[in-house]
Parts: sequence; structure tokens; C-alpha cells
Amino acid sequence: MGQAYWAARDGDVLLHTSLLADIAGAAVEIACYAAIATACVAAAAVAIGMFTATGGAAALALGAVLGTASTSACVVGTIVSVGVSIALEKYISQAADWVSSLFPPSEDGKIKTGSHNTRTNSLPSARAAGIVKKAQNTQAPQQPEGFINIAGNILQGAGQAAGQFIRPTVASPDPSTTEPRDYDKITCKKHPSSFSDIGMPGSPALGVLELGFSVVSAAIGTITGAAEYMAEGSKKVYINSQPAVRSNDRSTCEAKVTDDCEGSVKVSNNVRIGGESVVVREIKSGKHPIALVATIATLVLSPGKFFTKLGRFAECAVQAAAISLGVSKAIEPFRGNPVHLPTGAKLLFGPEELDFSLPAHLPFEWQRFYSSADTRT
Repeated sequence: MGQAYWAARDGDVLLHTSLLADIAGAAVEIACYAAIATACVAAAAVAIGMFTATGGAAALALGAVLGTASTSACVVGTIVSVGVSIALEKYISQAADWVSSLFPPSEDGKIKTGSHNTRTNSLPSARAAGIVKKAQNTQAPQQPEGFINIAGNILQGAGQAAGQFIRPTVASPDPSTTEPRDYDKITCKKHPSSFSDIGMPGSPALGVLELGFSVVSAAIGTITGAAEYMAEGSKKVYINSQPAVRSNDRSTCEAKVTDDCEGSVKVSNNVRIGGESVVVREIKSGKHPIALVATIATLVLSPGKFFTKLGRFAECAVQAAAISLGVSKAIEPFRGNPVHLPTGAKLLFGPEELDFSLPAHLPFEWQRFYSSADTRT
């Protein structure tokens, strides 16, 4: 049933990962980063111990710069753990997602609106909140940026990075071929856009915590006027020039249309719409970030509360884990390709643009690079 593209309608059900699944996934990530940090700090301690015993003047110089052997091991281990964590971040995220998938999703939302003149099973047909258009190849001339513009871009990039840390982007539309439409909204109890959407899904044990998240989200949505939309639909079938929404298509808060077609209650059970999916609005992560944020803050500020009896090594390992986790998440938005968030520039410089390479002691590579911020001809 997971591959069945059942047509979605006004009022059909949206699925989210449960808060328990988000916490379990965050725990896996934290455990992985902690294991990496512990191994790196331990290896650094052994290496520095051996170096101190045999290094002579070099060991004295290292001690003068970094302090004691334990401090040196902590610094070196933290640096190494950050690099290893960044390299393995993709696999850690996959492991966390797999653990989260073991918990059943919760029905936290519904499609709020549909087409005004097209119906599926007598209900308004659901559409993605955007249109797909022909690619725009022309580019408007850009004026050289002054210091104030650059500083503004840096501040804007820092704000976007903070937002990405809390709720990272999981899918983005192609701005040259898509254009958003301010319709086809959804209601979501996990990410309410107003106080009228607040609900208490899930088990009673987690209800109070979920209500707290909902209140914060509703307050932000009320102040900013933000809303959640259907963000994805069929690339081949359109309703009023907008992609038709099917089961498993996502909203802007990563809720998926259910594929439970039993009795045609939650989604159509006799109308199927094919084609690849196309994204017309940015899709943000639907997971609650509170577990990761709280853990990083707690471990950085007071690691001794967790390991009061294990000494300096354990505190250092905990700090290294927190720093590795924080750095890997913080730099994720700046790896943008093709869009660099701080400047908004479109960049092309990956392996797809490497035409050929001639191996040698000094290898020659024919690598193409493009930046929309570079206006030279």
C-alpha cells in the first residue's frame, strides 16, 4: 500500500511521526555522537601519552601550548570527533530515521481546502500549493554589493542558519520552474498555524509536552502569519494548473497524506493518480527538535551532572559529543548546492561539473564552476 498513489481530497488525513518516535531518533543521534566523541578522546589520550613519553622537546612545546596531557587530549579529541561526526552525519541520520520508523505515525493533520471545480468522490480534489512553469533562463543584472549589503547578507544567513538548526529543510522547490500559490492549506496539530488548530494528539503521558510545543508553534504562526500548505504533488497530473496530491505526498511541515484507503474514509480508495512527485513549496522537517537542543545545551553547560563520578575524561567526552553534534547540525545549511543560504547565490561546483581528470603527481582537473552572484561576462 505504501506505493499506492490514492487521490487526496479536502478533509483527508495527514500523518506525522509521533513525539515518541522523534525522541527515539534523537536519542540514537546523541548516542552515536557520544560514541564517536568517546572513541576520539580516548585515542587522543593514548596518542598524546605515547608522544609525551617519547617526544622530548616537542612534547614540552605541546604541553606549553595546550596545558596538561588531559587538556591536550580533550582538545585534540574534540577536533577529531567534529571531523568524524561531520563525515558520518548522513549515516547517523539514516540510523535515527530507521529507529523512528519503528514507531507508528500519528494522524495529526487534515487537508483543509481543495479545488473549487474539480471533485474526487464528491469531495474537492486536493492540490499542491504552487504551479509548475517553464524554466526561466534569463537573469536580471545585479549591482555590485557594498559593505552594508554584505553585512546584511551575513546577518540574514545567520538567522537562516539558526532556523535550519531548529527545523532543517528536507526538500526545496526549483525557483526557476515553480511558483507558490496562497491556497491549499492544511491543519496540523503538531505544527499549528493558529490557536484554533491546537490539539493534544498521542498518548496521555506525552500530552502535556505536546501541548506545550503546540502552544509555542501556534503563537509563532499567529504573530508571523505563517501557514502550512500541501507542498508536493504529481508531476504529470494537474488540477487547476496545480499538481494533484496523492497518498504519501508531503506538506510544508513534512506530514504525509495517509495511504490507509479502507472504506475511502481517510483517502480515496478507487481513484489513483500516477507520476513522479514534484515539490512546489519548501518542506521543513516535521520532527520535534527539543530533544537535540536540550541535550546540547545541558551537556555543554553542565556535563558534570551526567558523569560526576567518572572524572575529567567523561566530562571531556560529553563536551566533545555536544560540540560535534552542534557543529555538524549548524554547518548543514551552509553546504547548500545549488543554493548557498547566506548569499542566496546558486552554485554549481560538484562532481557533476567535473568533466575529466588527468592523474599525475600534480593532477589536472577540468572543473566547471558557476555562481549567480558573479556578474562578470
